[in-house]
Amino acid sequence: MAGEFDYFEHEGAYFRRPKGLGTMSVTHVRAGDKWEPYGGDRLAPAHFGSEVTEKEATRGMPPGAPKD
Repeated sequence: MAGEFDYFEHEGAYFRRPKGLGTMSVTHVRAGDKWEPYGGDRLAPAHFGSEVTEKEATRGMPPGAPKD
């Protein structure tokens, strides 16, 4: 899955969206050691947050943790 998502940090949480969506909304939020569908304001993290690397967004997740 590496390289298939754009990652964002907004208000202390990490979010992601599939690459190639441009300015579209995020689809997932990090919840501990996994990614869950995000049901909040899906535009805010991509528009008002900071783009971060996959390494930053997954820091602290154990090796082999689900990334999809």
